[in-house]
Amino acid sequence: MRPEMAADPMRPEAGAPQSERAAATPSARSAIHADVIIAGVILAGCALVWAVTASFEDVPAALLSGMGPAVFPRLVLGVIALLAVWLAVSSRGRPDEVREPVHGMVYVTGAAVLAFMGVLHFLGTYPAIAFAVIGIGRLWGERRWWLLALVAFGMIAAVHFSFAVAFGIPLPRGTAAMWLS
Repeated sequence: MRPEMAADPMRPEAGAPQSERAAATPSARSAIHADVIIAGVILAGCALVWAVTASFEDVPAALLSGMGPAVFPRLVLGVIALLAVWLAVSSRGRPDEVREPVHGMVYVTGAAVLAFMGVLHFLGTYPAIAFAVIGIGRLWGERRWWLLALVAFGMIAAVHFSFAVAFGIPLPRGTAAMWLS
């Protein structure tokens, strides 16, 4: 055997048992680097959100002060798209690393974020913040209700004073609040 082959940790020794050779042989990999696939998914998501911003109503020039409603989301999308392209380009020449499987709690947390958006739409900002802090806190293992309630109250107060009071930005009230008024 050549010396450079013996030094390679991915190449099993010729005399090694079959189980050791199978463990040392890299699994069959896709010809496309995983970072390129991830970048493609991100770019597809950016294109979808960009299409949503195309449905925003234009503000007449006489009433427009600053950016229009679609400009800021598109700027953020542009930055995200550039970073996704950078991810794909920077993966060239690098070996595709073995990644750990995704923990199930990631999917559960993603579902909780989707539920947060539903609560935000139906009940409004403040109940949605309370739901997010208390619900996701409990989901992640925090058992002290008083601490979760304190953090939720602090977060609601911070959001209210930052946006509604300091900046004068009205926060979403939710469909249920509109029905009641």
